[in-house]
Amino acid sequence: MTKNPKIAFCLHGLVGTTDKYGLGKKEIPFKIGHKHYKRHVFDVNDNVDVFIHTWSHHHHDGIKKLYQPVAMKSGSPPDFGIEYSKEFVDDNKLARLYAIKCKWQSYKTVIDLVKESGNQYDWVFVTRFDLAFAIDFRFDQFDNSKFYAQGPPGPMQNGFQLINDLWYFSNQENMELFAELNDNMDKEPYNNLESNHELERLHLQTTGLQDKLEYILRRDWTGPMSKLTTETPLVRWVYYNGGDRGY
Repeated sequence: MTKNPKIAFCLHGLVGTTDKYGLGKKEIPFKIGHKHYKRHVFDVNDNVDVFIHTWSHHHHDGIKKLYQPVAMKSGSPPDFGIEYSKEFVDDNKLARLYAIKCKWQSYKTVIDLVKESGNQYDWVFVTRFDLAFAIDFRFDQFDNSKFYAQGPPGPMQNGFQLINDLWYFSNQENMELFAELNDNMDKEPYNNLESNHELERLHLQTTGLQDKLEYILRRDWTGPMSKLTTETPLVRWVYYNGGDRGY
């Protein structure tokens, strides 16, 4: 544990909508997530720098003014040659695959911004814009030799035990290694998987980060109450009655 650690707080992806894969009917105001991050991260740690990559480029100026990042990039969502329905259906496989590729390109980009800053951080925390943290993250209470994820581990699927994926944090070297998942997306066996929960478990195992993994906090895998009792819920669960399709 490090007294007064230096933290890179990283945001990636879209600002969020009221349903999965960016298919929601409403865009979520990015100020909501910021309110929770300020209260539970920025105000309880002395040395936090913010880094941002977003596909919500139309909000670039507003996000930059609000978060005051050390570095920020934005751009239009890339064309991966995946044509998908913009309407939500229960098994919108192509929308899910597109969202996975977008996530990891953005994830790698924001980690690269940290690296390119030339700064060395004790902690790199990566998450999305649309979480409503309800608990403080005090980084001087954690061991940065470990790789932290939200518990508990999930059920087995396609040979992998699923893992919660709303946030991760560890030291800078570990998080740079984790972001290399993006570089493996088109390689076997990564390209055979269709879920971030599987892909991220695979990459943890492949890189050896699995041996450093420690679960903290909780989001159960089944039932609507799991979405409201977790300490780090999505904004749509808390502020939008679960989103377009409810809980």
